[in-house]
Amino acid sequence: MERARKILENRRKKDTSSLETQIDHLVYKFYNLTEEEVELIEKKCFLIKQNL
Repeated sequence: MERARKILENRRKKDTSSLETQIDHLVYKFYNLTEEEVELIEKKCFLIKQNL
């Protein structure tokens, strides 16, 4: 929760991508995702961000 709070507080002030990446990796670990699953998720997220 602390990382999420920091993101919300700092989003307008600075780049929060490092904190967001940390949260992503915690979620991957929580769900015991394989490297292949993580790679697939990250590729899809990248494509979605490119279309915004």
